[in-house]
Amino acid sequence: MSCTVKLNLRTSHPKKSGECTIYLRLTINRKIHWINLKEHVHPEYWDDHSELEKIKSNHPRAKRLNIKLRKEYNRLREIIDQLEILGQTDSLPNQTANLF
Repeated sequence: MSCTVKLNLRTSHPKKSGECTIYLRLTINRKIHWINLKEHVHPEYWDDHSELEKIKSNHPRAKRLNIKLRKEYNRLREIIDQLEILGQTDSLPNQTANLF
């Protein structure tokens, strides 16, 4: 089973303040599942051109937020790896919904 994880700033639904929500995008066999990380930033602070998507360093809370984003990304990758070993990746969307 093919699983990929990517951090994504969803600019399609900005808040009134102009900030957009950061999500983990989990793709399993070409089906996309969105996990809301409950963090928001203005699109100008989002760096999706780097190897790893992140908040640009000129954001006041960039360091703290990038640590949180990496931690959540790595946590999901670890869950995927464990379920792939057990051959239970079909239950992945249900398990991630309970954890985030």
